[in-house]
Amino acid sequence: MAKAICCCRGTGLGTHGFVLYGDKAVEIDVAGVGSRDLSDIGICQCPEGIWVWEGEYEAHYLNPLDGGGIDGYYPTQGTFRLLTKEEWACVQMNENPFEER
Repeated sequence: MAKAICCCRGTGLGTHGFVLYGDKAVEIDVAGVGSRDLSDIGICQCPEGIWVWEGEYEAHYLNPLDGGGIDGYYPTQGTFRLLTKEEWACVQMNENPFEER
């Protein structure tokens, strides 16, 4: 199961959200897409605030015939939950709680 800490401001069409931290799968996709924006990496419907997204994450893929541009993506399915005390502590220290230590 993939995990990401997501921050979102607003609801509806004016929503702006991004991934603050992610596990290895999410961070690889963020690097490949070149964006931390939730809509760019397929994590949608984030409530306003700071949340942990957990779910099945299928990475975007690059089309090498195009020279590497984004060709499409597989949809994500997941849920949002509150951060644990441990996750909050990592965020407050500017550390990724999902990195292997």
